[in-house]
Amino acid sequence: MPKESLETLISELTHEEDWRRMRATAKCLAGGPKAVDGLIHALETGSSALKMEAAGMLARIKDPRGGVPLVRLLRDEDAAVRKAGALALEQMAGVLDTAAASALVQDLHELKEEEPRRLVTSLLGVIPNAIEPLTAMLKHPDEEARLTAATILEHLLDPRSADAFVDAMEDPALPAAEQPPLIGVTIGDGARLIQRWDASLYAKLWSERSLEAVRTKVADA
Repeated sequence: MPKESLETLISELTHEEDWRRMRATAKCLAGGPKAVDGLIHALETGSSALKMEAAGMLARIKDPRGGVPLVRLLRDEDAAVRKAGALALEQMAGVLDTAAASALVQDLHELKEEEPRRLVTSLLGVIPNAIEPLTAMLKHPDEEARLTAATILEHLLDPRSADAFVDAMEDPALPAAEQPPLIGVTIGDGARLIQRWDASLYAKLWSERSLEAVRTKVADA
């Protein structure tokens, strides 16, 4: 019997027979780069059921090349497929590269509906390699974009974003709670001032041990 192609085996991820699905799963996990290529192709051309299975398989293999194709899956017309893509991206957060993070940031610029934007924002908040495109977003001409970037970066609290935040401290687009709190207050504002400072990104940055050099830079400015 002729050996079945990897493409054929991938198509059997949705087969009705258990043994065929199990065989397809084993071949994909052992298939290396060729399996990743085939699964990405399935994301682009397969049925909804196959797209969901391919997304789950890419999440198990954790190859960064699957990132951008999975981001594109978030625009699929099938809600179940979008959910599978989002779950796979979340499970791969630690290995996703800057290209995938940049694709999500681009989606954030283009999406208008609240629910998809919330989903993309949530994903960016768990991807370490989102720092670079998000810090670049702090200089975006649109105020809402800058505010969104600041909010996500606050959640990530990565030392790599410290310099960008120092540069953005005077940005009026940031909410009042995120602004340096020693401006325009009186002695009677003490309790409110402390509360605002404790809740702000700057308090977190100031107490972060790895940012000692940044604190020195600000103090010497």
